[in-house]
Amino acid sequence: MPFLVENLRALLRILVFRASPAELSASRNLLILLIAGSVGIGYLAAGILPQPGPVELQLLAAMIVTLGLVYLALYWRGLLPRFNQTASAVFGTDLLLSLPMLLIQLQVAAVDEAGAGLLLAALTLWVWRLAVLGHVFAEAMDVRRSLGVLAAVVYMIIVLQIVSALAQ
Repeated sequence: MPFLVENLRALLRILVFRASPAELSASRNLLILLIAGSVGIGYLAAGILPQPGPVELQLLAAMIVTLGLVYLALYWRGLLPRFNQTASAVFGTDLLLSLPMLLIQLQVAAVDEAGAGLLLAALTLWVWRLAVLGHVFAEAMDVRRSLGVLAAVVYMIIVLQIVSALAQ
């Protein structure tokens, strides 16, 4: 249990920009656990506010694209030994930030519309997610924060384009 607690603490510190992916365990088991949690939360979210297209295929594609892009970015920078930690940070922070987003989705589903407060909360979480991803990428690839945020924006656009294409 200390293993999970230590890594949860590291993920929480990453969420507030006080830690880097290097503080996570490089364990493949941790990565698998975080991927499963992130995909599981995505599946729950899709059940609350149904999406067009095959949800399972969209989640699988998003997972594969995420792993592939993290691998390529680290390979390009010659930092491939950081793969497990970086991917764990991406999926782990996604999992943690998806929990409050799930609550927002439950509220939207309960009233059949999103009020301004819920939209603002969702937008805030999305911007925070972007900033956290930028932090993770910058730390993992040893680049300036602005390049990390740029990498996060490109990553999000690629994943959204692929998932959107599968929804049609």
